[in-house]
Amino acid sequence: MSEELILGIIGTIGTAMTIILGIREIRKSRPRFDTSYSFSGGPENDEIILYNAADKNVVIRGYELFWGKSPKDKDQKLISLGREEYSVLFSIPANGSHKIHIEKQYKFKIRGDKNLYIKLQLMGHQKVVVVKVYGNE
Repeated sequence: MSEELILGIIGTIGTAMTIILGIREIRKSRPRFDTSYSFSGGPENDEIILYNAADKNVVIRGYELFWGKSPKDKDQKLISLGREEYSVLFSIPANGSHKIHIEKQYKFKIRGDKNLYIKLQLMGHQKVVVVKVYGNE
């Protein structure tokens, strides 16, 4: 084989590896969340725990809770927590968590026919992130 062919093959492999590693880094830098919940059913406050599964800190500038059959369900039923969820501002460190407390007077009943989602508005992102909190599916 000629030297030019070998250099061309090495260059092609290097370019492919650069592209693959670049795509991997972009995917890793996307915000990722897990959730947990504690719905007591008693007089205690309920809470939803957001876990930042990404390797970067995130700042939440607002959130909404809603019931729906899917995240893009047209028939979403918003849940009020008694405060302006749009005006909150808190940070979740990389691989850290944050608790959202639901006070007694704003507790809601778990519905078996729909899923509970939280819609997160992140600082520096135009698109919202929707994460399932509770559901059967």
